[in-house]
Amino acid sequence: MIFFLGLLSLLQCWFLPGLVLLLFIKRIKFFEVILLSLPLSLVINYILILSLSIFNIYKRDLIFVIIILEIVIIIYKFYLTNYYKKIYLFFVRFISFNSKIYNFRFTFLDIIIFILFLFYIFLH
Repeated sequence: MIFFLGLLSLLQCWFLPGLVLLLFIKRIKFFEVILLSLPLSLVINYILILSLSIFNIYKRDLIFVIIILEIVIIIYKFYLTNYYKKIYLFFVRFISFNSKIYNFRFTFLDIIIFILFLFYIFLH
């Protein structure tokens, strides 16, 4: 139960509010939604917690209702607008590397950065 609540809190902090807001923008790609949801979620959470604290209604039950409402909106938006098909196509194109947008070329600097990253991971 504690693991589930911790995971839910991380989703709320990093993705859910920004994802809900960005799903209503029509001309934005899934990759951009994922990138923009993090900073936008932090700002929305700050404004939400500040306003709930000012009005003295910051309670655990209200936060759970807000999280459930966000999840319902995301599910409703995904299945009603066939957004899940766009996500599936994005991952298929990303894995197959057929799209020119996701064509990766490693340069010498990229290889050096990758090796430094591996050293950092294995030394800590």
